[in-house]
Amino acid sequence: MAMAIAVVVMGAGVGGTRPAAAAAERTGSPAGHATTAPDPARASRAAPFAYTAGTHRYRLVTVVKRTQNQAGGRAPFEFSQTTTMDVTVTLARRARDTMSIAVAIDTVYVTATLDAPPPSVAGIQGAKLTGLISPQGRVYAFAPPPGTPPGVETALYRAFRRFLVPFPSADVHPGTAWVDSTRDTVTKSGFNTTTLTVSTSRVTGDTTYAGQPAWRVERSATLATTGTATDATHHVELSADGTIRGVAYVGTSGVFLGESTNQTHQMRMAVPDSGIESMPIQQTIQSTVSPLPAARTAAR
Repeated sequence: MAMAIAVVVMGAGVGGTRPAAAAAERTGSPAGHATTAPDPARASRAAPFAYTAGTHRYRLVTVVKRTQNQAGGRAPFEFSQTTTMDVTVTLARRARDTMSIAVAIDTVYVTATLDAPPPSVAGIQGAKLTGLISPQGRVYAFAPPPGTPPGVETALYRAFRRFLVPFPSADVHPGTAWVDSTRDTVTKSGFNTTTLTVSTSRVTGDTTYAGQPAWRVERSATLATTGTATDATHHVELSADGTIRGVAYVGTSGVFLGESTNQTHQMRMAVPDSGIESMPIQQTIQSTVSPLPAARTAAR
Protein backbone atom coordinates (compact mmCIF):
# COMPACT_ATOMS: atom_id res chain seq x y z
CA MET A 1 0.00 0.00 0.00
CA ALA A 2 1.55 3.24 -1.11
CA MET A 3 0.84 5.46 1.84
CA ALA A 4 4.07 6.16 3.68
CA ILE A 5 5.72 8.55 1.26
CA ALA A 6 4.75 11.81 2.99
CA VAL A 7 6.04 10.48 6.29
CA VAL A 8 9.52 10.33 4.81
CA VAL A 9 9.38 14.04 4.07
CA MET A 10 7.61 15.04 7.29
CA GLY A 11 9.92 13.03 9.51
CA ALA A 12 6.83 11.90 11.45
CA GLY A 13 7.37 8.18 11.39
CA VAL A 14 6.22 7.44 14.94
CA GLY A 15 2.80 5.99 14.49
CA GLY A 16 2.90 7.03 10.83
CA THR A 17 1.84 5.08 7.80
CA ARG A 18 3.18 1.66 7.01
CA PRO A 19 6.12 1.72 9.41
CA ALA A 20 8.46 -1.21 8.77
CA ALA A 21 11.56 -2.56 10.43
CA ALA A 22 14.94 -3.25 8.99
CA ALA A 23 14.06 -6.87 9.79
CA ALA A 24 10.28 -7.20 9.68
CA GLU A 25 8.67 -10.43 10.86
CA ARG A 26 5.93 -11.67 8.54
CA THR A 27 3.47 -14.08 10.10
CA GLY A 28 0.78 -16.29 8.63
CA SER A 29 1.24 -18.69 5.74
CA PRO A 30 4.32 -18.17 3.53
CA ALA A 31 2.14 -17.12 0.61
CA GLY A 32 -0.45 -15.23 2.60
CA HIS A 33 -3.54 -17.19 3.63
CA ALA A 34 -5.48 -17.44 0.37
CA THR A 35 -9.12 -18.42 -0.07
CA THR A 36 -11.22 -18.48 -3.21
CA ALA A 37 -14.92 -18.41 -3.86
CA PRO A 38 -15.84 -21.45 -6.00
CA ASP A 39 -16.78 -20.44 -9.51
CA PRO A 40 -16.54 -23.22 -12.13
CA ALA A 41 -17.14 -20.71 -14.92
CA ARG A 42 -13.91 -18.93 -14.03
CA ALA A 43 -11.82 -21.98 -13.26
CA SER A 44 -10.29 -22.03 -16.71
CA ARG A 45 -8.97 -18.49 -16.17
CA ALA A 46 -7.32 -19.27 -12.82
CA ALA A 47 -3.53 -19.34 -12.83
CA PRO A 48 -0.67 -18.37 -10.53
CA PHE A 49 0.09 -14.65 -10.80
CA ALA A 50 3.57 -13.33 -11.56
CA TYR A 51 4.85 -9.82 -12.14
CA THR A 52 6.44 -9.20 -15.53
CA ALA A 53 9.99 -7.90 -15.88
CA GLY A 54 10.17 -4.34 -17.19
CA THR A 55 10.48 -0.66 -16.32
CA HIS A 56 7.50 1.54 -15.46
CA ARG A 57 7.04 5.10 -14.19
CA TYR A 58 4.48 6.25 -11.62
CA ARG A 59 3.30 9.45 -9.94
CA LEU A 60 2.60 9.20 -6.21
CA VAL A 61 0.51 11.92 -4.56
CA THR A 62 0.04 11.77 -0.78
CA VAL A 63 -2.04 14.26 1.21
CA VAL A 64 -1.61 14.18 4.99
CA LYS A 65 -4.05 16.07 7.21
CA ARG A 66 -3.29 16.22 10.92
CA THR A 67 -5.47 17.56 13.73
CA GLN A 68 -4.73 17.84 17.45
CA ASN A 69 -7.24 19.12 19.97
CA GLN A 70 -5.93 21.70 22.45
CA ALA A 71 -6.80 22.37 26.06
CA GLY A 72 -8.50 25.49 27.35
CA GLY A 73 -11.12 25.61 24.66
CA ARG A 74 -8.62 26.66 22.02
CA ALA A 75 -9.23 25.77 18.40
CA PRO A 76 -7.66 22.49 17.22
CA PHE A 77 -4.22 22.70 15.67
CA GLU A 78 -4.56 21.62 12.03
CA PHE A 79 -2.33 21.42 9.01
CA SER A 80 -1.99 19.50 5.76
CA GLN A 81 0.89 18.56 3.52
CA THR A 82 0.94 17.29 -0.06
CA THR A 83 3.89 15.31 -1.41
CA THR A 84 4.20 14.49 -5.11
CA MET A 85 6.81 12.04 -6.35
CA ASP A 86 7.64 10.66 -9.78
CA VAL A 87 9.39 7.31 -9.53
CA THR A 88 10.77 4.70 -11.91
CA VAL A 89 10.36 1.05 -10.91
CA THR A 90 12.34 -1.69 -12.65
CA LEU A 91 11.73 -5.42 -12.20
CA ALA A 92 14.15 -7.99 -13.61
CA ARG A 93 14.13 -11.78 -13.47
CA ARG A 94 17.03 -13.23 -11.47
CA ALA A 95 15.89 -16.84 -11.04
CA ARG A 96 12.73 -18.89 -11.35
CA ASP A 97 11.56 -17.73 -7.92
CA THR A 98 13.39 -14.40 -7.62
CA MET A 99 13.16 -10.95 -9.19
CA SER A 100 15.19 -7.83 -8.48
CA ILE A 101 13.39 -4.55 -7.84
CA ALA A 102 14.89 -1.08 -8.24
CA VAL A 103 13.09 2.14 -7.32
CA ALA A 104 14.50 5.49 -8.50
CA ILE A 105 13.09 8.74 -7.05
CA ASP A 106 13.07 11.02 -10.10
CA THR A 107 11.39 14.11 -8.65
CA VAL A 108 9.79 15.17 -5.37
CA TYR A 109 7.73 18.28 -4.58
CA VAL A 110 6.16 19.28 -1.26
CA THR A 111 3.56 21.90 -0.32
CA ALA A 112 2.09 22.55 3.13
CA THR A 113 -0.37 24.85 4.85
CA LEU A 114 2.00 25.55 7.75
CA ASP A 115 3.44 29.05 7.90
CA ALA A 116 6.97 27.69 7.99
CA PRO A 117 9.75 26.76 5.57
CA PRO A 118 8.89 23.63 3.57
CA PRO A 119 10.42 20.35 4.74
CA SER A 120 13.79 19.48 3.28
CA VAL A 121 13.80 16.93 0.46
CA ALA A 122 17.58 16.50 0.61
CA GLY A 123 18.52 12.90 0.02
CA ILE A 124 15.14 11.99 -1.48
CA GLN A 125 15.29 13.19 -5.07
CA GLY A 126 17.76 11.03 -6.94
CA ALA A 127 17.70 8.23 -4.38
CA LYS A 128 17.87 4.65 -5.68
CA LEU A 129 16.55 1.69 -3.71
CA THR A 130 17.17 -1.97 -4.57
CA GLY A 131 16.00 -5.34 -3.32
CA LEU A 132 14.76 -8.84 -4.14
CA ILE A 133 11.17 -10.07 -4.33
CA SER A 134 9.26 -13.17 -5.36
CA PRO A 135 7.49 -13.14 -8.75
CA GLN A 136 4.29 -12.62 -6.73
CA GLY A 137 5.67 -9.41 -5.18
CA ARG A 138 6.58 -10.72 -1.73
CA VAL A 139 9.70 -9.10 -0.31
CA TYR A 140 12.80 -11.24 0.23
CA ALA A 141 15.20 -8.37 0.88
CA PHE A 142 14.60 -4.62 0.70
CA ALA A 143 16.71 -2.62 3.12
CA PRO A 144 19.69 -0.24 3.12
CA PRO A 145 23.18 -1.64 3.64
CA PRO A 146 23.88 -2.93 7.17
CA GLY A 147 25.02 -0.18 9.47
CA THR A 148 23.15 2.59 7.67
CA PRO A 149 22.11 5.10 10.38
CA PRO A 150 18.44 6.05 10.74
CA GLY A 151 17.55 8.82 8.32
CA VAL A 152 16.11 9.53 4.90
CA GLU A 153 17.50 6.38 3.27
CA THR A 154 16.11 4.02 5.89
CA ALA A 155 12.76 5.84 5.82
CA LEU A 156 12.54 5.51 2.02
CA TYR A 157 13.16 1.78 2.21
CA ARG A 158 10.40 1.46 4.80
CA ALA A 159 8.02 3.54 2.69
CA PHE A 160 8.53 1.60 -0.56
CA ARG A 161 8.78 -1.87 0.97
CA ARG A 162 5.13 -2.56 0.18
CA PHE A 163 4.79 -0.61 -3.03
CA LEU A 164 3.64 -3.66 -5.05
CA VAL A 165 0.57 -5.71 -4.22
CA PRO A 166 1.83 -9.06 -2.82
CA PHE A 167 -0.14 -11.98 -4.28
CA PRO A 168 -0.41 -15.54 -2.96
CA SER A 169 1.42 -18.30 -4.79
CA ALA A 170 -1.86 -20.14 -5.38
CA ASP A 171 -4.02 -19.63 -8.47
CA VAL A 172 -5.50 -16.12 -8.66
CA HIS A 173 -8.78 -15.11 -10.27
CA PRO A 174 -11.80 -12.93 -9.41
CA GLY A 175 -12.96 -14.10 -5.98
CA THR A 176 -9.50 -14.94 -4.64
CA ALA A 177 -8.87 -13.49 -1.17
CA TRP A 178 -5.89 -13.64 1.16
CA VAL A 179 -4.68 -12.29 4.50
CA ASP A 180 -1.21 -11.09 5.48
CA SER A 181 0.08 -9.94 8.85
CA THR A 182 3.31 -8.15 9.72
CA ARG A 183 4.93 -7.21 13.00
CA ASP A 184 7.38 -4.36 12.47
CA THR A 185 9.78 -2.71 14.90
CA VAL A 186 11.47 0.62 14.35
CA THR A 187 13.18 3.32 16.39
CA LYS A 188 12.08 6.83 15.47
CA SER A 189 12.32 10.16 17.27
CA GLY A 190 13.53 8.38 20.41
CA PHE A 191 10.64 5.91 20.50
CA ASN A 192 11.06 2.15 20.19
CA THR A 193 7.84 1.09 18.48
CA THR A 194 6.16 -2.13 17.41
CA THR A 195 3.34 -2.12 14.86
CA LEU A 196 1.05 -5.05 14.07
CA THR A 197 -0.65 -4.78 10.67
CA VAL A 198 -3.28 -7.24 9.47
CA SER A 199 -4.18 -6.83 5.79
CA THR A 200 -6.97 -8.45 3.79
CA SER A 201 -6.94 -8.41 -0.03
CA ARG A 202 -9.53 -9.64 -2.50
CA VAL A 203 -9.66 -9.72 -6.29
CA THR A 204 -13.17 -8.40 -6.83
CA GLY A 205 -13.35 -8.57 -10.60
CA ASP A 206 -11.98 -8.00 -14.07
CA THR A 207 -11.83 -4.46 -15.41
CA THR A 208 -9.87 -2.15 -17.69
CA TYR A 209 -7.48 0.38 -16.15
CA ALA A 210 -5.11 2.72 -17.97
CA GLY A 211 -6.18 1.02 -21.17
CA GLN A 212 -5.14 -2.45 -20.00
CA PRO A 213 -7.08 -5.55 -18.89
CA ALA A 214 -6.70 -5.61 -15.12
CA TRP A 215 -7.81 -7.06 -11.82
CA ARG A 216 -9.45 -4.80 -9.25
CA VAL A 217 -7.99 -5.66 -5.85
CA GLU A 218 -9.78 -4.31 -2.78
CA ARG A 219 -7.50 -4.00 0.24
CA SER A 220 -8.12 -3.20 3.90
CA ALA A 221 -5.94 -3.26 6.98
CA THR A 222 -5.88 -2.54 10.69
CA LEU A 223 -2.81 -1.16 12.46
CA ALA A 224 -1.94 -1.13 16.16
CA THR A 225 1.23 0.54 17.42
CA THR A 226 2.80 0.64 20.88
CA GLY A 227 6.06 2.30 21.86
CA THR A 228 8.14 3.75 24.66
CA ALA A 229 10.79 6.43 25.08
CA THR A 230 12.87 7.11 28.18
CA ASP A 231 15.18 9.99 29.06
CA ALA A 232 16.81 11.12 32.27
CA THR A 233 13.56 12.36 33.79
CA HIS A 234 10.57 10.78 32.02
CA HIS A 235 9.23 7.50 30.68
CA VAL A 236 6.78 8.17 27.83
CA GLU A 237 4.36 5.62 26.40
CA LEU A 238 2.86 5.84 22.92
CA SER A 239 -0.16 4.03 21.50
CA ALA A 240 -1.81 4.36 18.12
CA ASP A 241 -4.36 2.60 15.97
CA GLY A 242 -5.58 3.02 12.43
CA THR A 243 -7.46 1.58 9.50
CA ILE A 244 -6.66 1.52 5.80
CA ARG A 245 -9.01 1.11 2.84
CA GLY A 246 -7.81 1.00 -0.73
CA VAL A 247 -8.25 -0.28 -4.27
CA ALA A 248 -5.34 -1.38 -6.44
CA TYR A 249 -5.28 -2.25 -10.13
CA VAL A 250 -2.89 -4.86 -11.47
CA GLY A 251 -2.73 -5.76 -15.15
CA THR A 252 -3.44 -9.40 -15.94
CA SER A 253 -0.21 -9.19 -17.94
CA GLY A 254 1.71 -8.80 -14.67
CA VAL A 255 2.12 -5.00 -14.45
CA PHE A 256 1.21 -2.92 -11.39
CA LEU A 257 -1.01 -0.11 -12.73
CA GLY A 258 -2.05 2.04 -9.78
CA GLU A 259 -3.74 2.36 -6.42
CA SER A 260 -5.80 4.71 -4.29
CA THR A 261 -5.93 4.46 -0.50
CA ASN A 262 -7.37 6.23 2.53
CA GLN A 263 -6.06 5.87 6.06
CA THR A 264 -7.36 7.16 9.38
CA HIS A 265 -5.06 7.16 12.35
CA GLN A 266 -5.10 8.28 15.99
CA MET A 267 -2.09 8.57 18.27
CA ARG A 268 -1.82 9.19 22.02
CA MET A 269 1.15 9.75 24.34
CA ALA A 270 1.26 9.53 28.13
CA VAL A 271 3.74 9.95 31.00
CA PRO A 272 2.45 7.39 33.51
CA ASP A 273 4.58 8.60 36.45
CA SER A 274 3.09 12.09 36.32
CA GLY A 275 -0.38 11.21 35.04
CA ILE A 276 0.08 13.44 32.00
CA GLU A 277 -1.60 12.38 28.77
CA SER A 278 -1.48 14.28 25.48
CA MET A 279 -4.50 15.25 23.48
CA PRO A 280 -5.10 12.64 20.75
CA ILE A 281 -3.58 13.41 17.36
CA GLN A 282 -5.87 12.52 14.44
CA GLN A 283 -4.37 11.97 11.03
CA THR A 284 -5.89 11.14 7.67
CA ILE A 285 -3.84 10.18 4.66
CA GLN A 286 -5.05 10.00 1.08
CA SER A 287 -2.70 8.48 -1.50
CA THR A 288 -2.88 7.78 -5.20
CA VAL A 289 -0.45 5.99 -7.50
CA SER A 290 -0.99 6.47 -11.22
CA PRO A 291 1.03 5.32 -14.25
CA LEU A 292 3.14 7.79 -16.24
CA PRO A 293 4.29 7.53 -19.87
CA ALA A 294 7.69 6.01 -20.41
CA ALA A 295 10.53 8.52 -20.22
CA ARG A 296 11.57 9.88 -23.60
CA THR A 297 15.21 9.85 -24.66
CA ALA A 298 16.76 12.45 -26.88
CA ALA A 299 17.29 11.43 -30.50
CA ARG A 300 20.90 11.03 -31.60
